[in-house]
Amino acid sequence: MASPSTPSPVALQPTVTYSSSALHAVVLHSIRFLALQVDGVLLGHVNGKDIQVVKAIPLFHGPGPLAPMLQLAMIQVERFAVNNSLSLVGVYHAASQLPPSRDPPPLSPIARMIAEKVLSNSEGEQVCVIEVDNHAIRVSPTSAPFVCYSRISSPASPSTSKWLPVDPISLSLSPEDNQMEAPGEG
Repeated sequence: MASPSTPSPVALQPTVTYSSSALHAVVLHSIRFLALQVDGVLLGHVNGKDIQVVKAIPLFHGPGPLAPMLQLAMIQVERFAVNNSLSLVGVYHAASQLPPSRDPPPLSPIARMIAEKVLSNSEGEQVCVIEVDNHAIRVSPTSAPFVCYSRISSPASPSTSKWLPVDPISLSLSPEDNQMEAPGEG
């Protein structure tokens, strides 16, 4: 049992807020290439331990990305982010074949590798990984077909950290995405 001065693992988790357009891009990229592995990056803002994802940029679909292609893609994404006052805040990945009984889907080695690279280059200390569950997209398109992971330090040993699923209570849509405009407005 954690002492009162030791933060609980839930307290250490970031709050991750998504724009609906970013989530749509992730899910649509996965649906378009359901039989293939897909990878992309997440852009937004980091404020302390809070992550706000405002844009998802699809990068690859097919076998794992080759190092030169990934390096070139990341250079282009970083330029786009700087030009739009955004930061690289995460990655997303959908495996080509995921067994239907996994809950939550495991963090893939490719997503972990890209996330570690993003984390090492990141100005903030938080990065999130969306692991898309292609089986959930096929079977239950009305539920969230993904799990968000974040690198969380152990309260007992802050120098060691693990990629752990973020508590779903810490995930939300941006407030502006909950407002609808009347046709012809905006």
